[in-house]
Amino acid sequence: METTETTIDLKDIAFIFKKHLKMIIALPLLAALIAGIISFFFMDPVYQANASILINRPSNEINSSTSVNDITAYQKLVSTYASMAKLEIVYQNAGVQAGFPEDVIKELAKTISVTPEGDTQILRVSVQSGEPELAQQYVGALVQSLKVVAAEKLGQDNLQLLDPPSLPEKPVAPNKTMNVAIAFVLGGMIAVFIAFLIEYLDTRVKRPEEIEDVTGLPIIGMIPLLEGEE
Repeated sequence: METTETTIDLKDIAFIFKKHLKMIIALPLLAALIAGIISFFFMDPVYQANASILINRPSNEINSSTSVNDITAYQKLVSTYASMAKLEIVYQNAGVQAGFPEDVIKELAKTISVTPEGDTQILRVSVQSGEPELAQQYVGALVQSLKVVAAEKLGQDNLQLLDPPSLPEKPVAPNKTMNVAIAFVLGGMIAVFIAFLIEYLDTRVKRPEEIEDVTGLPIIGMIPLLEGEE
């Protein structure tokens, strides 16, 4: 049984693009328009409040000499505090101290992010909320709660607030420009895929060159289409 191999050259690609040019242009524009409408009018803004804390040596252990091992040990504490900040006892106490209801505390707790600043002894604590004042108030309470719990459980009062949380002015989400750009690119990819799929499923002969490809015989002449004929 003979198999027919189909190849596509640059002329075929150019023909497909030219034939479906309107769809290839219109579909990504439509996708970008829809993404823009959703991002600007239907997605609620999300604000992020940040605070930076430093893990110091306990006051009773400070001396004139600090070894590399001491620095490494306290850098490892960063990971410990990062995990501790997400414990229920910490975020629950923070919400209670701030006077938030239970449902609000649970929603805010889902957005807690604690990130070490490289190989330093600094932690960056972030909280997101649809209300900037709420995010600012809660991240401040969270740092204080972490400080209290660490002192009780680890016996070390060595957390120092470096950068107090400020009121976020601009939302971090949704990224409207990024959403529109992604929708435009995806719309273009889908449009090109549909164009090639249509041509693949359409087995009719559409160009004189295809007759040569199918029959293997050269074209010796063509009958022109007279004006007024279909």
